[in-house]
Amino acid sequence: VPVKPSDCYFYKGAMLSSIPNAFIMFGYTNASWTLRVETASAWACRMCNYATQNGYQVITPTDPSKRRQIKLENPIDMNSSYILRYKHLMPKTGNKSPWNLKQNYYVDSVRLAFQNFNDKELLFQ
Repeated sequence: VPVKPSDCYFYKGAMLSSIPNAFIMFGYTNASWTLRVETASAWACRMCNYATQNGYQVITPTDPSKRRQIKLENPIDMNSSYILRYKHLMPKTGNKSPWNLKQNYYVDSVRLAFQNFNDKELLFQ
């Protein structure tokens, strides 16, 4: 089934809503790109290990727009013309965690390193 990323929401900047078992790494625009990618990749590995240890084979972030009101935010805090031209193709970000993309390493490192995977926004099967 073809997927349009612009129909999805970023989940913690590492997954897209409604797409099972797919991790996507999106770096920082205001710091080292790889700094966020490394943090999100470590989280993805922990998530896969958690799923394996608990007998799950499918991990899917839910679609937040189907359950509650979520205000859209700009996924990238830049106004460069090359960003604005393709902004409509980007996944959505919301105003609430875990659907927002924080451009802050310290917030992300805590949010991704100490998360309980029994998150009501994740569906394990």
